[in-house]
Order: sequence, then structure tokens, then C-alpha cells
Amino acid sequence: QFDAGNATRGQREVAIVVRNGQRVFGHDFGKVSPDLGTGIAHDRWWTRVETKVAGLKTRVYSLHLNAVIQQKDGRPYASRRWDVTREALEDLEKRWKEDIKDGWPVVIGGDFNWNNGREHARAHEMAPGRILDRLGLAFVNTELMWLAWTPKTHAIASRRSVPSVSIPGLYAGEHPALFVTLRSRGSAAGVQPEENGGGKDGDKNGGKNGGKDGSKNPSADDGIVKTADEIIQGFLERIQQLIDRVTQALKKITSLLSDTRRR
Repeated sequence: QFDAGNATRGQREVAIVVRNGQRVFGHDFGKVSPDLGTGIAHDRWWTRVETKVAGLKTRVYSLHLNAVIQQKDGRPYASRRWDVTREALEDLEKRWKEDIKDGWPVVIGGDFNWNNGREHARAHEMAPGRILDRLGLAFVNTELMWLAWTPKTHAIASRRSVPSVSIPGLYAGEHPALFVTLRSRGSAAGVQPEENGGGKDGDKNGGKNGGKDGSKNPSADDGIVKTADEIIQGFLERIQQLIDRVTQALKKITSLLSDTRRR
């Protein structure tokens, strides 16, 4: 387990747990933002571990972005919390871009405090969904929880969302947990990094994924043939996205009706 030093609340939040006996080739950490002196804006960090994911040497990132940085309509708040988060995301995007350029498979996960399903969630250029698009990463998003990966090296094998009330120690108001299992792609051997961090880059961007939804899958245009499991998973994800949008619409209608009754 690597938790960026285990010194502060923010550092403890980004632990990466590695299976017992699994080799770790290296690890690093950095600060997303300092403690801003308010209860919802304590120090925020990212952690990185180099280990094997589905048999491929991978750089795995865990991060926790500042709370209350996104408005209900999806746009960022005009606040110091968003300013420092945006600056950190700019640095992280450069870091991830270099990793991919150097041939590293990359997996990025954590609580981004950003819901990609909100109407204007992609309006800002530093919105997480747009960053991951620019990097050519595939990703899934459930409420505020995210997992992204390089689609040339890994593919989604399974995904499920677990309500907080099913997790010991959490209460109904907490975010659901996102469980994603990745498998390696058969053609990924040629994009493994060298021991010194260099190596050949089979596809610098890992394939561009269009669309505006919160769950991204590489398309046939990327030269990747989808398995039956991936096709089914993609279909289920689209159904879930539709359900999420209908739920959001019903919430808006309910809110409007409540406002009308009060008037």
C-alpha cells in the first residue's frame, strides 16, 4: 500500500493498494492543491504506482480533487477551489501525456468531485472528460467516481456500482463505489515501456473516442476489434447513461413542480 506519506488527511485519501506479492517497480506522489483553510478544502494529493495491471507494466494514478468545484448545471464554480484544481489538472494532463508518449499503459482513478453526466459538464476545457478525451483515454464515470485507461493496452472486462449503504462505514449520503476490472489487449506487448521509462509508443494517443457520455469505449475506427463482452458492456453502459439522464430530468421536473406549488 502506498499512500503518499500517510501524513495528512489529503495524503491518506489517495492510497493505492497492491495485491500481496505483486511487484512494484516505483511510486511517486504530488500535491493537487494546498489546504485552503476551510472544511471542504483540505489538502488534496495524487499518488502513482508502477505495477502490473492484467500482466502489463502500468502507471496507476489515484487522485482526489477538491470538493464543491462543479455547479448543478455542470459548469465549474468561480472559486479558489476550482482555480487551484484547474492548475493541478493542467500539470497532470502534461504528466499523463508524457507517460503515454513514453509507452506507458496508464490507469487513472479516484474521486474527481465532477459528474460528467451533468448538462454542461464538458463546457470548460479543463473538465475531466475533455482532458481524458484529449489524451485518447477510455473512461467510465459514476456520479463523482472515475476510472480511465489507455484503450490500446487495456479493455474493460466488468463494471459495477455499489451503493454506499452496502459498504461498511459509509452512509447513504456518500458516493457509490465504482468497481472496474480491466483486461489486457493481445496486441499490447509492443507498447510496453523500457525499464528506464522510455520505450516504443505503439499509438501515442491510444485512439480518439468521440461522444459526450460518461463511459468511453474505443471504436472500430481505432483499428480495435471489440469482443462480444465489450459490445454487451457498451450497450449496458449506454442503457445506464439513458437511465441517468431520465433520472436527472425527473429531478428537474420535480423541482419545478415544487417551486410552482410554493408560489
